[in-house]
Amino acid sequence: MSRNLSSDPEGTIEEDPCPTCGWQITVPRRQHDVLVLTATGSDARTTAQRLGCGAGTVERDLVRLRALTGARTNGQLVVIAARAGLLPPQVPRRHPGPLTDPQRQLFAVLAEGQTLHEAADAVGMDRTDVVRVQHAVHRRLGVKRLPAALAMLCALGELAHRHPCTRPECELARLDRQQHADVRQDAEEAARQWADALAQAAAQRAEFQGARAELQRLTAELALTRAQLDAVRHEMDRALESCRTAAKQARSVSDLADGAAEGAGAVRVEVNELRAQVRAAGREAQWARSIAHDLRQDSAVVREGIAEVDKGRAQLAAGWLDLAAARENAAKAPDATRPPPVPRTPIPLQHRPWHRSGPVTPERDESRS
Repeated sequence: MSRNLSSDPEGTIEEDPCPTCGWQITVPRRQHDVLVLTATGSDARTTAQRLGCGAGTVERDLVRLRALTGARTNGQLVVIAARAGLLPPQVPRRHPGPLTDPQRQLFAVLAEGQTLHEAADAVGMDRTDVVRVQHAVHRRLGVKRLPAALAMLCALGELAHRHPCTRPECELARLDRQQHADVRQDAEEAARQWADALAQAAAQRAEFQGARAELQRLTAELALTRAQLDAVRHEMDRALESCRTAAKQARSVSDLADGAAEGAGAVRVEVNELRAQVRAAGREAQWARSIAHDLRQDSAVVREGIAEVDKGRAQLAAGWLDLAAARENAAKAPDATRPPPVPRTPIPLQHRPWHRSGPVTPERDESRS
């Protein structure tokens, strides 16, 4: 139902009648305008400015409307009016999406006329969390006041839509209609679930057949893989035996290497000893070279001395020859002219170049002469 604000304050607006008893609410035109502006989020001052009346008049109209509908808060009043068809649908420009379960439970409790404290106790939340959830829904809907948010949630179908008549027979009839609707919905849901179950069973059967074929294929592959694993295990055993043999050879080589290392240590010791002996021999050779150099120098001196001695011996031999010749000449000369005999002295052996063998005595020398 679409109703606009009217400048005729004396007219009346009637809600949709109860489908069971036909009861309906008759609202004066001005109170209906106040109700519409309240549902759009206007406060009492803004509503009074738009209607050209005082804020107290707006507050009194809201009190009368709450008394007429039995609402405790303006939010519950707006919800009742929306369910009765007294308000135009307030739909946001952009659909905010479905509410979460905590948000839906909180606004369902607020739509029943409970305050924030009572709603917090009813949904089991802290008052701070209740305020945070309320502000989050307000931001999603693009409104600032609770009545406008409740009106939009009623228009979006987030809150249960039912006639505000509270008579017992009307409640029973409504519950019966709801129950029949629920039973029909349950039957349709059950049929849909059965069809889905049959489709799922067919799909599962096809999947089972495919899985069985896949299992057979995997069984064949498993047998082949097992044969390959046996071959690999045999190769691994052979490789392990080869590794053991190689380990034994490595241990023997290690023992040989240890012995070679010990022999190398001994050889190293002997080499060090030989190096020490070589260094000692080098020092002795240096000493021998120095001695040989000295001997060469001494032999040169000796050779020069021997040459001087040989020269002196040759001169002495020549002198002795001259002396012998003079003696012979003297022996041939007459006795008057013969000089007196000169005492003869033996020539030392080292000064006799013509006879160097055997010891020389004065008697042998005199007998030879």
